[in-house]
Amino acid sequence: MSAPASRNPRARERGAALVVVLWFAAALSALAVDLVGLRRDVGLEASVAMAQIRAAAALDSAIDIAVELVQEDGLDEEGRAALTLDGIDIVLAVTPESGRIDLNGAKEELIGALARVAIDDADHARAVAAAILDWRDDNDLRRPNGAEKSEYRRAGFDHAPADGPFRYVDELRSVLGVSEADYRALRDLVTTASGREEVDEATAPESVRRAADIAQGLVADPDDPADAAEEAEPPVFAADPAGLYTIDVRVVAADTFTRHARTLVWLQPLDAVRGYQILDHRGWLLPREAEPVKER
Repeated sequence: MSAPASRNPRARERGAALVVVLWFAAALSALAVDLVGLRRDVGLEASVAMAQIRAAAALDSAIDIAVELVQEDGLDEEGRAALTLDGIDIVLAVTPESGRIDLNGAKEELIGALARVAIDDADHARAVAAAILDWRDDNDLRRPNGAEKSEYRRAGFDHAPADGPFRYVDELRSVLGVSEADYRALRDLVTTASGREEVDEATAPESVRRAADIAQGLVADPDDPADAAEEAEPPVFAADPAGLYTIDVRVVAADTFTRHARTLVWLQPLDAVRGYQILDHRGWLLPREAEPVKER
């Protein structure tokens, strides 16, 4: 026989009230745990935010410092410097833009020679050069091995060649036939800032100087490894004749990330306050363990 149900309504009410109290206590405990965790998270977020603010300020200061080092011949032979600013480690790498091949201004022979130097496969290099030239010209006439609108459509691209100047180096990624490996091989050897037909060989890296020699017919066989064996020493950092420099700044902002900025500056502007003008600026976050800046 089962036990009879309690006939005391107050007892039932006290039992129900106890259940409510227990549930309420459990809820308060959970809320307390959440609040402690939230306060810890907020504190962590505030710390990271402050580190980012300090890193941003360090980046701005680093650009000013880099310009001063260029003007005072304070960089090492590779155009680099390392310093600590307000407890933040900073690495600078400065590259003269006139030593790079201008994607818009360079002669066709120089674009072709650069592709042959930077890309191992000779046939693919010729196709890449033709596609670059088809991108920048102002017509729909396809070069041999090149690419115009119809080739982009057949390849499934949702864009066509600009038939005009490259706006920035990263636009190479949009050129039909240029792989990520091709882009990485070319990106530090080209520019869109100088507008030069030729390069300033005094500030050019070895790959660019070799391309210039090939374009001028000074190399008998561009594809012969023997011709590339006797490479000259890399140039000592020298002033850009046009005053155009790319400044790479890497800042250790916290234990978990590194802030990197790439800034194109002109050191002969009308801006008398800062002494230079910023023509382009891009910044991004990198993993803390990222490799040091490698520009040449």
